[in-house]
Amino acid sequence: MTTQMAVTPTRTADPAARSRTGLLFGTLAVTSVLGLALTVLWPEPSGEWYAYGDVAPIRDRFFAVLTVLTVVFLLGVPAQALAAMLVTRNRGAGWATAGGAALILGAAMQATGPAGWAMLYYYASGPALDPATATAFMARIDSDGLLYAVPTAGAVLVALGTAAQAVGLWRSRALPRWIPLASLVIVASFVLPVNGLAGALVQVPIAVAAVGMGWYAWRRTA
Repeated sequence: MTTQMAVTPTRTADPAARSRTGLLFGTLAVTSVLGLALTVLWPEPSGEWYAYGDVAPIRDRFFAVLTVLTVVFLLGVPAQALAAMLVTRNRGAGWATAGGAALILGAAMQATGPAGWAMLYYYASGPALDPATATAFMARIDSDGLLYAVPTAGAVLVALGTAAQAVGLWRSRALPRWIPLASLVIVASFVLPVNGLAGALVQVPIAVAAVGMGWYAWRRTA
């Protein structure tokens, strides 16, 4: 008489997947820290927006901070979207996928803002224009809604995408629920400071949430 025993397959880690999610986690950790540091260095305007007198004395710093911040943003936001989609496999996956798509599109649109501002204000505040002409020019472009239209629409998409992913992560129960809750602080950033030390403090929970998503995405491949 032959007795057959059920054999439970052993789950083995995929080294390639482990390396890729490790890179994803590392990207989120580095971009989150750099994003906070650059936010502190991002100068605050004297009024509602930047005037010639705000930019001219620090034009090199203004250009460097906004340019590097754009690169960091374009690396970090899609990485967060991918991490959330990797963590949310079944329950809540639709929310996470839709939110990830909105995040990636919104990040591309929002990044046109600081990238364009860095270049525009760098040359407008340079020696090629006299201060009176540069002041009038910068005041004129500040009053043009096109300067903010695309990045504002992108910021709204990023916020909506983050909210959708938070719903997916909450429903999935794949990670602690404080992580999706912390990510929702991005919605408050529309009315809270976005640069300087105050802006960095607002960004802390968002950065911690992003790193948490990366950590749990990496853990899933262990």
